[in-house]
Amino acid sequence: MNREMLSDAVGGIADRHIEAGYKARTKRRSVIWRSVAAALALALLAGGAWLLLTPKGAAVYAYAAGTDTELTEAGQSFTTGTISDDGELTGHPLMFYLTGENIEKVRFSVKNQLINFVDLTEQRDEFGFAQNFTVPYGERESEYSFLVIDWNPANIISALRSGQYNAVREIPAEERSDIIVMEITMAGGAKAVKAVTVELRDDGSFFAVFDDYRIGEKDGFVNNPDAEPRPREDIYSIGDIDIQVLDRDGNEMAADAGWYDAGSIGSIRVSWSGREPESVQMFATPTGTEMSEYTQLLATKEVTTAENAVVFGREYVEGLDLHHVEFVVNFDSTHRLTSETLNIGDLSE
Repeated sequence: MNREMLSDAVGGIADRHIEAGYKARTKRRSVIWRSVAAALALALLAGGAWLLLTPKGAAVYAYAAGTDTELTEAGQSFTTGTISDDGELTGHPLMFYLTGENIEKVRFSVKNQLINFVDLTEQRDEFGFAQNFTVPYGERESEYSFLVIDWNPANIISALRSGQYNAVREIPAEERSDIIVMEITMAGGAKAVKAVTVELRDDGSFFAVFDDYRIGEKDGFVNNPDAEPRPREDIYSIGDIDIQVLDRDGNEMAADAGWYDAGSIGSIRVSWSGREPESVQMFATPTGTEMSEYTQLLATKEVTTAENAVVFGREYVEGLDLHHVEFVVNFDSTHRLTSETLNIGDLSE
């Protein structure tokens, strides 16, 4: 998730939340971030309600989009993001931030899936999608609500899209669940460990519990090294696009005199560098026409996981006679990348 996607998903805020927002050092930054604060907070209110952590130890709270009820130790269902049986993710299953008094730093570790840290104040390092990282918080408590964690069930989605499982209900229980452990250090040295456990239900919705946590021998993932910070220009810039045409065995194909045989293609993999796009589209134009009025949109794939690629199966090229095929990677309404043209057709005769 990038800044554009985050702010596009939200809008507006109650006055009491604006007053608690980040105050930039200059008038220009103040105006910019007040707008971002407004957008983020209503996402958490309009998309759902505040989910309150009531820890027994340090006074740390978490707020997430999802429901209008308090999330307690008993847990709560929420549908801010759901997964279909074919692996399509809608929304964000769990997007939250922590608040409290004098948080010095928080180390986040996720067991099975991926998490993304976004600092809307642009003062801290970011890591892209990762499993372990440490975030410095500091004395400015008004900034805490701008330090957002976005949990992404990338492995579950991949298992469904690849056909490993044909439905959510077929996924074993241990593969449906995940845990985010938060090792919290307060100013002065006090420490606390909190965790959010997440479970995917048969209907594609999620169930989550926030509580204190004790790290044990089964939690080896907590000992994994932290991800290295990534330059923001790498995370949020628009990079390059790459196309791989694969045969039915998954091997990369070479064009024959500039043409790919549609009958031999198993899939086409479209990958990119830089920030995550919103969607990837596949277009085909019959040879000899070379005019946009004859161009057909064959498919649009939404990009909703932490993967840097989407795959178009052979069903999208079956029936193509002699066509020029292009892929468009859409980052937003004004930024997109267009691939090189592939010549694809039925070469069996």
